[in-house]
Amino acid sequence: MLKPWLSLLLMGAISGGCATTQNMAAADRQNLKSIAISPDVNKVETMYYSGPEDWAPPLVTLLRTRKPIGEDLELQALSNNIHIDQIALEEVTAAFKSTGKVTVEAGTARSANLLSIRIVQYGFSVPNGFSSKLVPMLRINCSITDSTGRVTWKGSDYVLPLGNPVTAEKPEDLYQNPKLIEHAWRSAAKVIATNIANQL
Repeated sequence: MLKPWLSLLLMGAISGGCATTQNMAAADRQNLKSIAISPDVNKVETMYYSGPEDWAPPLVTLLRTRKPIGEDLELQALSNNIHIDQIALEEVTAAFKSTGKVTVEAGTARSANLLSIRIVQYGFSVPNGFSSKLVPMLRINCSITDSTGRVTWKGSDYVLPLGNPVTAEKPEDLYQNPKLIEHAWRSAAKVIATNIANQL
């Protein structure tokens, strides 16, 4: 198993080198008057989690009073009707409407151009090895296909532990107040969605 600090470094390197941005051709852009956003968000199955306990020496981990870990936070979110795919859909829709670059139609049947959303990674992580708090992890890919199914545009963005724009919270606070989970994910999604919409 990779050491947590090495895992964070690799994530930064991989994410920085794998941005899937495909600019739209001039002819496609000229014909792009509106888009519809698919309500079916493709989401990775497993939530990412790297908490304070992952950074502590084994003996300290054994002696420490148990605190919420990834599975606890994910179940707490789901039991309180907090869904990362719904959050991503809402924030991406709002961001594309806000740019004014294209009309966002209410239904998928009303536009020949369909924007699809994929959540490549989501969850929580310590921002660094010295922190006992968590920040949201999120990466979203978007793509637009025309009426023939041809991909005409791709955009993506992410937030990582280092330089995270969202305020860090203690794991137990996130567990006891699920609204903090929603706030963290929504704040991250809003930043990401705005950056993706501006790429169009």
